[in-house]
Formats: sequence, structure tokens, C-alpha cells
Amino acid sequence: MEKTVSEVLPIGSFIVCSLVMIVCLARGRHHGTAAYRRWRQRYTLEPLGIEQLVWMFVNVCLMTLCLTVPLIVVHTMADAGVVTVTSDEAIQTMRFVDAVCTHAQHCCLSLKVFVYVASSSRFRLELRSIFRLGGLK
Repeated sequence: MEKTVSEVLPIGSFIVCSLVMIVCLARGRHHGTAAYRRWRQRYTLEPLGIEQLVWMFVNVCLMTLCLTVPLIVVHTMADAGVVTVTSDEAIQTMRFVDAVCTHAQHCCLSLKVFVYVASSSRFRLELRSIFRLGGLK
């Protein structure tokens, strides 16, 4: 049951979001309200901002791949029965590898904000304005 929910829920939410987007497009709501159009003007990216955004996404993707894929591989191998663990030492090694991979995944999730701050000056400005540490320039 748990596996079914974990596989069906993301697909179901994707389908619902897609249907909502199609309905909004059909009704012409993608043009938005006046407030949305003002927001869109404010957040239109200049070429330098686009380049920073691309590098930020590359950095985040590489970090995510390096820190989360090992855990997926370990769990897939364990679920598929590729690795047969019989001795106590092998069980301890697998638990250690699983713990290290889990910690790496948690580090990845918590490090993303620092990668965003380091990669994009626009993100830093927006973060300051959110926390009221300075105005937008």
C-alpha cells in the first residue's frame, strides 16, 4: 500500500496540475490580472540574470545528482535483491552506507539555499527584501 501511494500520488498530482493549467489556458486566465502583469514586469529577467539562473540550475542539478543518486542506487539494489547480505559485517557495512547516503541527501536539501545565494545576485536581493534587510535597488 505504501509503495502504491508513493508511486500514484506524484502522478496524480501531476495530472491534476496539468488539467488546471489546461482549463486556465482555455479560459484565457494565463494573461493574468493587472497585479500579475505588474509582478511580471518587475520580475522579467535581463540577460545577465538569465545567465546567473542557468549557472545556478547547473550547480543545483550537479549537487543533487552527486548527493542523492547514491541513496537511490542503494535502495534500488536492496529492493531488487541484487545485494545479498549474510554476515554481520556486511549488514553493518550496508547500514553504514545507507546512513552516509541518507546524510548526503539531507545535506543536499539544506545546502540548496546556500548555492542559490552564492550563484545569483538577484536571489540575494530578493532574499534581503523578503527578510526586510534592505530594499530592492
